[in-house]
Amino acid sequence: MLAQIPPQDILDTFGLTGVVYYPSSRVSTLDQETSAFLSGTGLPANETFAPLADLTDPNLTFSTVPSLKAEFERHSADLPPECAEWEILGQFLCSTVAIDPASGKIYGFPEGEEYYVPLHVDVSSLTHSLIVLEKGKREFKGLRDDPEYTTHTAIAERMTAEVSAIDETPLSTTESEWTRIFEEIAMGMWG
Repeated sequence: MLAQIPPQDILDTFGLTGVVYYPSSRVSTLDQETSAFLSGTGLPANETFAPLADLTDPNLTFSTVPSLKAEFERHSADLPPECAEWEILGQFLCSTVAIDPASGKIYGFPEGEEYYVPLHVDVSSLTHSLIVLEKGKREFKGLRDDPEYTTHTAIAERMTAEVSAIDETPLSTTESEWTRIFEEIAMGMWG
């Protein structure tokens, strides 16, 4: 079951131009709950995550967007067979983000790799994590008097707890994009 995230929370955090809404006719291949979330609540867009582009194309559906399979074939890479029906949802910092249309689960394919990493149980978890990160940026951005990175570490720990409260998947493996992001924040590399 998707977490309830008020659309206004996303707008308040990312602004009007930082939310991508998916027309319901274009996400009809997804389960009904995921489709309703993408069309009604939308996905945040910022420098960390870029949702699927060109949604204004009237002919665009998940079935006409380059599928994960087509993208792997274009790069002459081998796609794990269980991923053959998955679709590209967007782009993370260093990985392609795909959704399993049957389950609604989100996976990351790190650049240059042929394996995938579970990222989120659903699109609401992805959205929640992006909100936590965006709000956290306001705290650590421009921190100057933190030579031991204790404030950075405290902020990163609080954000990981907030993310894990909704879904433990983003931080369940060291290969996850989220694990790397929060480690970099704790070391003062962000801000």
